[in-house]
Amino acid sequence: MGKLRNIPLLTLLALGVPTFLLVMSLTAAPGVEAQPGATATTVPSYFTKITKTLVDPIPVAPGQIVTFKATIQTGRDLKAVTVEDILAGLGREDDTSNTDTEYVAGSATLVPPGTINPVVAVRTANQLNRIVYDFQLGDLKAGTYVLTYQYRIGSLLDLGCFRNATNEVHLQIAERGGHLSTSTIGFPVRGPQSDCLTATPVSTTAIPVTETPITPTPTNTPTPTNTPTNTPTITPTNTVVTVTATPGVGKVCIPSTTSPGAGNPGEPGSPFNCTISFRVTPFDRAVIVEDIYSGLGNSSSGGTLGTALVPGSVALDGVPIIEDYNDTSGHVRRVGDVLNRVVYHFVWCGTECSTPQTGGPSGDPTFLTAGHHTITAQFAVGTEVGCFANGHQEAHLKFPPSTANEDTHTINIQVRCP
Repeated sequence: MGKLRNIPLLTLLALGVPTFLLVMSLTAAPGVEAQPGATATTVPSYFTKITKTLVDPIPVAPGQIVTFKATIQTGRDLKAVTVEDILAGLGREDDTSNTDTEYVAGSATLVPPGTINPVVAVRTANQLNRIVYDFQLGDLKAGTYVLTYQYRIGSLLDLGCFRNATNEVHLQIAERGGHLSTSTIGFPVRGPQSDCLTATPVSTTAIPVTETPITPTPTNTPTPTNTPTNTPTITPTNTVVTVTATPGVGKVCIPSTTSPGAGNPGEPGSPFNCTISFRVTPFDRAVIVEDIYSGLGNSSSGGTLGTALVPGSVALDGVPIIEDYNDTSGHVRRVGDVLNRVVYHFVWCGTECSTPQTGGPSGDPTFLTAGHHTITAQFAVGTEVGCFANGHQEAHLKFPPSTANEDTHTINIQVRCP
């Protein structure tokens, strides 16, 4: 019957070949066949991939319920399949609150279903700006599947006006460690213009901010003349700094791709050379820049340093900061070091810092002056993160005593073997 595939269809019909034989011949092609329950596929038997998408248009709004889809394509049967979902940058789940960012219970569905139906969702991590769920799908036949689920984004009071989030999925099976495939997307969360493009704060009670940053209105109209009420007084010993921009933070790392072990002593490859630029407004104040490295192991991931800041590499506005970066009392403090999540605080917070915010007492009365500042640092990668690690780095700008993020910026980084 296989020889019939080499003869044109019209010729076979003209020769009077029965239709049922044609159907059997054309559907019994060698290679990957459609399995019961799975969507028919032409995926090669060696191919497995997961692709993440956000169904809703961007930017999404605080408080909105958003829908994600993860499309799984596999050319072979998979046993005990789990999709690990990591939502970064949107706070943490609070089981006692109805305004936090959280997974919508019971929203996960797989079409067509696997052997675990309905899908079982298990929360495996719930840290600040990192929520992780495992979606257990069971066994899957070769084919194409679509996993759909929802999250509720935290409220405007919880997240503020200008958040940037990252969502990453890992396709995993029980018989093999690591990830068969990964996919990462980023999306912005923006508050309404009525609250976020005026100088009026959203709340003066729910967020304990003692200073209100100057925020420009949608249009800037220059004033032809200055009146005595808005003319700054300048004395020889005191320079008045006028800052009209909103607080903000941005980050870039060069290269964006490096090799395992880069930055560790004796290992080849260039470490991530990162620059964090941020604005302090409207006056001198306490500042914490929180820097989060996700997806690339931690200090125990191989090499002298593992995945960590390179000692002696941090500088503020070109001035080196020489101290123990693993300590919790200096300007550079490692406050988190768990697998695939390493967190540093760059601290200039005078007397405003408390232990929950910084990991230790300040011991330094200095503030940062209003205006633009730049932090430069090198970041090493552990030797054991593998050849296909995908991660991201996220910077948060905080003004103590408030614990809120005034601004956030996230970039993607990756590790590949030479």
